[in-house]
Amino acid sequence: MEEDDVAASHLKSLECPVCLEVRAGLKMFQCANGHVVCGACVGGIRICPACRVKMPESSPIRCLVAEADIERLLAGRCAHREAGCAFKAAARDQLERHSAACSYRPLTCPRIGCGATIAAESLVGHLTSKHFQPVTDATGVYYTEDKMQAGSIKGYMDHETTD
Repeated sequence: MEEDDVAASHLKSLECPVCLEVRAGLKMFQCANGHVVCGACVGGIRICPACRVKMPESSPIRCLVAEADIERLLAGRCAHREAGCAFKAAARDQLERHSAACSYRPLTCPRIGCGATIAAESLVGHLTSKHFQPVTDATGVYYTEDKMQAGSIKGYMDHETTD
């Protein structure tokens, strides 16, 4: 088994069974049988989603090993890796700059009533094919999806993300 396959398999085992995500920086908790649940979800559950044992109510059990493994496995990887981004960085500030402008970051369609969540790189295609809306920059240049670069359309590309 390749090293990347082992890492991917291990990350899958650390996935929260409630939100189905593995996120760095969150506390991880576990049931009496060792199944993990992320800190964002643990407050809303009374029974372990994996084995159905009762979760400790008064003081949830932290899983420090899971937290350390997640930090180690996700170190240097773009937050939008599940959407397809393969970017890796050695420095945290470089990674943060990339993630903020990543072409795979999710954006909410700015059209009133749509609300679709689209990867930044696909927003122009969505606007032109679903809403028949031409997209231009401040100088009036029309954009098509193949001419699009992350961050090139102010107002559309800087629209609120749904992370």
